[in-house]
Amino acid sequence: MRAEFIIAACLLLWACSSSQMELAPVTPRTLANPGPVVARVGEQDIRQAEVGPLAAAALELRQQIGLTEPPGPIPWSRQVELAVEISALAAAAESRSLAADPAVVGERQGLLTRLYLDRLMEGIELIPLDPERLRRIYEREMNSYRQTRESDLFEPDYTALATIRVGLFPDFQLRDDVEPVCPSEQARRLAGEIRAAIGDENMDIDDFCALGRRFMSGHPTVRLDVPAPLAMVESWGDERTRELYKLLRDLAPGQASQPQYTPAGATIVLRGGTRPGKGTSLDSVRDELEQLARIEIQRELLGRHLQQLKERHRSVSWPDRLWSEAGSGVGRVGRSGG
Repeated sequence: MRAEFIIAACLLLWACSSSQMELAPVTPRTLANPGPVVARVGEQDIRQAEVGPLAAAALELRQQIGLTEPPGPIPWSRQVELAVEISALAAAAESRSLAADPAVVGERQGLLTRLYLDRLMEGIELIPLDPERLRRIYEREMNSYRQTRESDLFEPDYTALATIRVGLFPDFQLRDDVEPVCPSEQARRLAGEIRAAIGDENMDIDDFCALGRRFMSGHPTVRLDVPAPLAMVESWGDERTRELYKLLRDLAPGQASQPQYTPAGATIVLRGGTRPGKGTSLDSVRDELEQLARIEIQRELLGRHLQQLKERHRSVSWPDRLWSEAGSGVGRVGRSGG
């Protein structure tokens, strides 16, 4: 348990130096009439006259780490609790006798944990952030959405579309063993007719589909498709999906592409409306990414520091307890800006 008390001593020295207050219990020798013993922490007696100064010191320390008390006068019973709390902290810094006292060990551990985290994370906002770290976190959020459809920061734009395809065969596949149903030159001419019928005016998807069905009725290799809206992320999907993305990116809503020719036939794409997403560029969520980056840095620093404590003191009890109690604290410190 040696590591626990080395940590506590450092914490106590830091708290005293940063607040210019004396945390050591006031002893009977410094008070003319200390009064009766009202509490005991380990081997340390707390007398009636010591409660007020000790409680005041505990309140000041609690305020520094965000643990506030309700407004108004503090009842005597609560003052005694605060005096016990601060005495426990002081005792932990100078004596290992408190380690076996179950009456105060829980309160002491919670207070020490918060003090330790505040000290460890002091100045975290001043650490420069590597742009590569921000990019990596942004890509992680994108991948999270892609895999689970859930992300606090990212959701892509989704664009509606429809396609009319003219194939050499009805299934739009190439075959070498039979003659095509619609030879290549005929498919090109038919695709040109369809594109001319669409015209240059904007068209909604319903009208586009009606035109496609009209051509389908007399041509067995014409196919109309209305796929699900496309996520506007170029790196997602297979090769055909990426080609669709490039086409849609360059089209205005309601605009149709020119026929796109392949060995299997021709495709005309109509771009429909777009449902806006969120966080579709790194700069648009830079502040949120920086918060996540600082939380990540905090966890890395804390993990390394705790590992060093384990190796240095050959102890696992204090770091393990601190890590379990610090789980929510790390996130709280990072998201509130330190």
